Amino acid sequence: MTAADPPPADEIDPRFVALVERYSAAMDEGRIADADAASNEIMAFVVEQEQSKGPSPEVLRSLMAEQAENDGEWKVARRIYEEDLAGAQNEKVPLARFALSSRCKLKLSYVEYKQGRLQSAFELSRDAVELAHESGSEVSWQMAVVSFAGFAIRADRSQDAVTTIDQVLAVASDSLSFALIRAQLLTRRAEAALAMGDHGAARANLASARQAIAPLASSPVAGIRATLASGWEQEAKLAMHAGDWPAARAAWEAAVELRRQLAEHWDHSRRTTDCLAETTAQFAAAADAAGDSKLAESLRAASLR
Repeated sequence: MTAADPPPADEIDPRFVALVERYSAAMDEGRIADADAASNEIMAFVVEQEQSKGPSPEVLRSLMAEQAENDGEWKVARRIYEEDLAGAQNEKVPLARFALSSRCKLKLSYVEYKQGRLQSAFELSRDAVELAHESGSEVSWQMAVVSFAGFAIRADRSQDAVTTIDQVLAVASDSLSFALIRAQLLTRRAEAALAMGDHGAARANLASARQAIAPLASSPVAGIRATLASGWEQEAKLAMHAGDWPAARAAWEAAVELRRQLAEHWDHSRRTTDCLAETTAQFAAAADAAGDSKLAESLRAASLR
């Protein structure tokens, strides 16, 4: 956004600005409980504003796409996201054009991934990273890289994930406000290292991720819980490689419990229930490998309920 095209500050409710400032100050000062409280007030404010105006066309389209995903109607979801992408590419303000286009590309990546088109998901998410970088928004770029890395690992492109993550980490802020995204990047890097068989790098990255997220670990925020769950999954795999089944089992149990909490928090949306099912299936496979067939059977039976 250029100086000649300033944001419409007069349209922003000062109460919203004050809440955001409270949140940022609390995060920077390490007052996580206060930051959570401010975050909840921000969400309540947004909901209140939406309810007073009624749902916008954009919100309705988002709800339609979400319902299509939950129903497994991937063609419908793709059509909505492709239409949104076309609209984003027509935005006149560069920040909006690049950031919104990046977000649409990531949504399309997920649709491709769910249909088993891993290379396509990888390519779309790579485009999303480039668009987010063009937007000039550090946060958009970092978040896009976290998603890209996940798709890259599943497309057997783990080195691409590591290279891109390292580019972001080299310039990322070390302030507490960026602690979560830093932990997410390091956890993804650990996952990529593990996929490439570099267990030493995986352990080092997980240790750094734990250190980054430690001040936030008690927070109920969904993104934090999901990052912790992913970290426990990598810990479990490393323990399995080391032949330490008790440690691996404890780590898997922690990961499954966090995934269960997230599924309940989001009213069992498709994305959260899929994550829970995937983590539970990996736990069951690990139990089989460790010779604990009774546990494996109980996990599979529980996932069917």
